Amino acid sequence: MIISRIRLSNSPSAGSLFRLLGDRLGAYESHRLVWALFADDPDKPRDFLYRLDWKAGRPEIITVSAEPPQDHHNLFEIESKPYAPVLRPGDRLAFMVRVNPVWRKEVDGRRRKVDVVMDGVHARRAASDTKPDRLEVARAVLPGWLDRQGERDGFRLAPEALLVETYDRVEFVSSTRRRITLAGCDLRGELTVTDPDAFLRMLFEGLGASKAFGYGLVLVRRPLGM
Repeated sequence: MIISRIRLSNSPSAGSLFRLLGDRLGAYESHRLVWALFADDPDKPRDFLYRLDWKAGRPEIITVSAEPPQDHHNLFEIESKPYAPVLRPGDRLAFMVRVNPVWRKEVDGRRRKVDVVMDGVHARRAASDTKPDRLEVARAVLPGWLDRQGERDGFRLAPEALLVETYDRVEFVSSTRRRITLAGCDLRGELTVTDPDAFLRMLFEGLGASKAFGYGLVLVRRPLGM
């Protein structure tokens, strides 16, 4: 796999794109922008993860992919390098991820994907008839959700080190005119690797849902002082 850092270049075309998009570079716009870097075949399945952050007022994109991104329009500065973490059971890692946390739940007689945080909000509202704070609920329910993910994905969470920094919801209309709502949380924390093969698979395939829209890329490093 390959990890890449992608920034807008100083070319006139990149400047025009940035002025055109401005602060409208949301989930759907970034989705289209990043997919264009890997769209050598329109029928090719997605084989990359990405996240977008803003640094000094400009977008910066991190990708993990099977092939390096290709800039055919001189819009970006791209730095790529091989990405093959060597891990052992018991390794302790710091992590950060922007995740769309969902689980499957029976709704109206059908199994559906449900936003974990809003599910908790609805449960608290039904129990107390008050309007719970969504970030507070996220901080309460996400450790349990991560524990369940870790059983499958080869890690054990250190719950005392988990920081749930944000919870937000974005809405947009897709190219098929379908209205889509996505919920995202920015998380930081520490974990212990229990199954290196499963954990590596998760690093390459992502955590949670909506990976095509910039969620699920888990970035890891050795904690400071180790």
